[in-house]
Amino acid sequence: MSADDVQGPPQGLDQILGSPKLAAAIESDRYKHLLDNVPVAIAVSRGCGEGQRIVYINQAFEALTELSKADVDGRGWSCLDDFSDHDDTGRALGATIRDDEDFLGVFRKTAPSERLLIVQAYAAVIESDDGVENYRIVALVDVGGRERAQIERFESQIRERDTLMRELQHRVKNNLQLITALIRLEARSAAEGETVALARLASRIDALTALYRVLSDETPSADAGQIDLGQYLSDIANAVIRANAAGEINCEVHADYCPLSVNIAMPAGLLVNEMLTNALKYAFVGRDAGRIKVICETDQGRVRIMVSDDGAGLPDGQSWPSPRKLGALILQTLKENARNVSFEARSIRGQGAFFTIGFDAPSPRAAN
Repeated sequence: MSADDVQGPPQGLDQILGSPKLAAAIESDRYKHLLDNVPVAIAVSRGCGEGQRIVYINQAFEALTELSKADVDGRGWSCLDDFSDHDDTGRALGATIRDDEDFLGVFRKTAPSERLLIVQAYAAVIESDDGVENYRIVALVDVGGRERAQIERFESQIRERDTLMRELQHRVKNNLQLITALIRLEARSAAEGETVALARLASRIDALTALYRVLSDETPSADAGQIDLGQYLSDIANAVIRANAAGEINCEVHADYCPLSVNIAMPAGLLVNEMLTNALKYAFVGRDAGRIKVICETDQGRVRIMVSDDGAGLPDGQSWPSPRKLGALILQTLKENARNVSFEARSIRGQGAFFTIGFDAPSPRAAN
């Protein structure tokens, strides 16, 4: 809080500090009774310069500063030196009161306290008829509540902005890298036919679209920045089957709830997308029916994803993913983001292909 935030003394405080009759009234019991009931912390000192000594504090001053009359009676303003200027911590409130007047600034209590204590400080000099300072009156206005609300609001906004920026940076970086790789690799395989290449590219972009759909459906919570891998893989499987399946190809999905960060879920989902697309393209040639299974489960701290089909199996001598192909790139991305990634591809000629991906499930703290 700076001086620009100050809206002036509370209503009535300027009359208390600026009355020309204060010098005569300050020693009046009636006047002191009036100050006792003012809801602003008031203190009065007698003397001038280094010789100023506190002679009066009201009830509001005791409540605000947690100083009793016995604590301050006859002492100088140094009893308030545990308040320091909000913008200049080397400027103590007690010394400022002794030497300045009018609006003194915003001061924060630096000594240990159970509550946030921030005050606006005002001072006025009370002179005798011959112009000599007799008394000095000080008013402290508690603004800690307003400051605390501002701090909490700003901290909340900063946390939300930082979280959004981190997620945005991760998503943009990873998505741009993967989408660029998709386009380049598809361009190299144009010999397969432009229609086929574009269809495969569309399938991969659909997988990313499914990811963003799951992300947008998430409600803010302690799991912000995570998605359910099981639901994500189910969405991918449905999209691939709708776009590519012909005849009686049946896809079964059995997926546990599995919250993961975007950086792990995205390559895992794209890898499954590649497996499903390949199965639909190659596994059931010459057949009208077939079965594909997608399983996602967690067990003993490991996430396991299994994709299988009952099709023709991989050609003899062929492995998957092929080096320097897109599947290998995505698998490498998964290995860079998840811990202890394992991958196994098995094939039985004429009976199908079986793929298993495994990696450590993040701990609850790490997942957040």
